[in-house]
Amino acid sequence: MRGVRPWRSILFRVLMSAAGGMLAVLTGGLLLAWLILRMGLPSARLLRVAAGFLWAAGAILAGRSCGRHGRRRGALEGILCGGILFLFRIGGAILLHEAPRSLLLYTVLLPAAGALGGILGVNTRLRKPPN
Repeated sequence: MRGVRPWRSILFRVLMSAAGGMLAVLTGGLLLAWLILRMGLPSARLLRVAAGFLWAAGAILAGRSCGRHGRRRGALEGILCGGILFLFRIGGAILLHEAPRSLLLYTVLLPAAGALGGILGVNTRLRKPPN
């Protein structure tokens, strides 16, 4: 399949970047769980803040990856990546029977963080210019 460039497709780019962002969230969650196991249980408020930072970091990384590969429309594609991560967050909240009011912050946080990452990804320098 010579000449096929899957990263040029917006659907492929957004889905792969969102999967990478979700992987970052899961990796950060495992590290946080390990720290909790080693140091003891912190307050519930600190855990909510740490989880918010993990989700925001995942959205920023997903948006940056998508913007870096697309090289245009970084904010829009970052918002899409953040929206997909928000759907994952809603799915987890449904599975864990979480209160819906705790998701209100994430409706703004994840798409905004994804847009920021997309803008950063578009404006990063490339080592070699695109074809």
